[in-house]
Amino acid sequence: MNASTLTAPAVSPPGREELGALVTRIEASVQAHTHVLASPTISNGWLGACLFYCYYARYTGNDAYFELAAQYLDKALALVDYKYYQRIYPTDSYDANIAALGIFFIRSREKGLLDFDVSPYLATIEDTLHLLCQNKIRHADFSIFSGALATGNYLLLASRTDRNDQLLTEIVEAIAAHAVEAPSGGIYWVSPRLHNKVYLGLSHGSCMIISFLCAVLERGLLVDECRSLIERAAAFVLQCRRPNPKGLFPHVLGEEVENTQFSLCYGDLGVGYGLLRGGLALNDEALVAAARDILAACLDRTYEDGLTYDGSMTYGASGLAYLYRKLAKLDPRGAPFERAYAYWVQQIPRNAKEENGFCGFRSFFKPESDLFNLSYAWGILGIGITLMQYLEPDLPVLEGINHGI
Repeated sequence: MNASTLTAPAVSPPGREELGALVTRIEASVQAHTHVLASPTISNGWLGACLFYCYYARYTGNDAYFELAAQYLDKALALVDYKYYQRIYPTDSYDANIAALGIFFIRSREKGLLDFDVSPYLATIEDTLHLLCQNKIRHADFSIFSGALATGNYLLLASRTDRNDQLLTEIVEAIAAHAVEAPSGGIYWVSPRLHNKVYLGLSHGSCMIISFLCAVLERGLLVDECRSLIERAAAFVLQCRRPNPKGLFPHVLGEEVENTQFSLCYGDLGVGYGLLRGGLALNDEALVAAARDILAACLDRTYEDGLTYDGSMTYGASGLAYLYRKLAKLDPRGAPFERAYAYWVQQIPRNAKEENGFCGFRSFFKPESDLFNLSYAWGILGIGITLMQYLEPDLPVLEGINHGI
């Protein structure tokens, strides 16, 4: 197969009418299951439902759905206090939850999805994140979920102040101080919350840090330091490449050569994105070429590979669609990524494989959980938003709420 195109799937791709009907069914399923929501978060709480109905109001042209979104936002805000926080998954953290709330506020205001004064909330979120981040820096936890980059990614979108720039500087200095020199060259970081394993990808590892450092570099902070860190981190990642087109990179250092999951959370596409982001930020033609070679191999990946596990944002077709759309915007040669975006959206209905209360979709992460089957990150809320954005291209994209990108 030509790496710059995708061949047609074995079944005919769904048309707009079919996808639109699926959105309508998803909305009905959402309404039937909101009673399971019990947290304020985007990923698996009321804020995800709020976001869905902000989009559904714009998608349908019916402002009554904004009123429903406002009700769900109120439910989320009533649970933001730390006393209500419960860890849901191993890398979950209160920092990440309130940082995501702040990013939601900032982006939703920018894109016209919210119409009220969010500044008092942002001030409280910011003060809290400044306090919590110091502990994450001390523990050398740089995760976007459990660590300092949860705060870091928020600060990159927040109002620019000397205080915020100072904390970003401290995060970068800590990243530099805790980088591990690889014997064969380059640098990497361990993940304290994940048993000190070495990850490469966009969720927990090197490419996550590269992407963050690119944004700091573009802000004009610690330019030389960021350039050096990006160069050496990218060098290490490229050393880990393997001769397996369906698993070019391990998720974790030391894994056997095998086919790997292909999703937003894990896999070669996130590695390619991180390296391309780094190459473009550094104006490094060799790194850009290496990243494009990885991404060309990713364009040959299909639903039939069986390595994209559901329709969701985190592990499934929706997340791939989101990342390909980002790549199409990032890369001046973005046309193949536009086609891949459309391809993966069209694969979403193929993941509806059973009769259940969630339009046939089942979360790979926690398949028996109604909460996860409903949620934005792992279920039909994220799937529905992905479909609406595809069917109505003028709907805004809230960048920053998916794995910090």
